[in-house]
Amino acid sequence: MAIRIRSIINRVADDKSYSFAIINKEMAQPTRLLSDILEKEINPQRLHYLSDIQDFADHVVLFSLAGIQAIRSQTLN
Repeated sequence: MAIRIRSIINRVADDKSYSFAIINKEMAQPTRLLSDILEKEINPQRLHYLSDIQDFADHVVLFSLAGIQAIRSQTLN
């Protein structure tokens, strides 16, 4: 999971990455491009996480709560 998050952040921060610019333009003025990207790039990755939705949701909740607890303990100390 951490590798995926780093990958997304690196793509967003990279000035040479046009992935998000393309998606934003597609949302403003739709063409077939976004559908192709969803079909070929996003959906295959999405299926990996959706194979067990409950486990994934539990993981996100536990991760989020642990982060909140860590931040809270830092501010109290």
